[in-house]
Amino acid sequence: MIPTRPITSLRYLSLYAMGAVLLAGLWVLVSAKQGAAVSISERLSNNRRQFIGMGLALTLLGLVFYSSVLGWLAPTYHLGVGFFVLLAAAYVAQLLVSWAPYVGKSTLHTQLHTRGGEFVALAMFGCLAMVFAGNYRTLPWASYWLCLVTMLFAVVAIALYIGSPRIHKHMAVYESVYVVLFAASVAALTLRV
Repeated sequence: MIPTRPITSLRYLSLYAMGAVLLAGLWVLVSAKQGAAVSISERLSNNRRQFIGMGLALTLLGLVFYSSVLGWLAPTYHLGVGFFVLLAAAYVAQLLVSWAPYVGKSTLHTQLHTRGGEFVALAMFGCLAMVFAGNYRTLPWASYWLCLVTMLFAVVAIALYIGSPRIHKHMAVYESVYVVLFAASVAALTLRV
């Protein structure tokens, strides 16, 4: 069931969940000293303990994050069934990313992981686009500009990802910037700034 009124107790849970995942991702980037061409997923697949830890974090904290977004953000910004379907599909894709390791070869695990990651990136864009499209006239200044910058960055990064193999040399940089911009946008929307 999709809530029609915001569930206030869920408001800040998304911020805590995102913060924990961002810290875990930063830990992976810092602890696995590899070049910018090595994505976060590749770094995780090289360390079993980190892979399992991040898989658990993304699964459990993802559930908290999506519940918070569905229970507070969606009704606050008047988002409907389409948003719910997008969130549900994004969570399933996130589970693929979490538990299908990227092994660098053309294996089923790698294909599931890659397609799941691509869908999560598109879903992040889609969520912000839905919020922005339905509320751009009433969004607070910071929320408006953070959502707009994040969506523009996503369009450019996705176009480069599709059209230029050179972006793969800097994959960790692009995915890190995108995740941080998305988290800042959700935080601004949550805090209503």
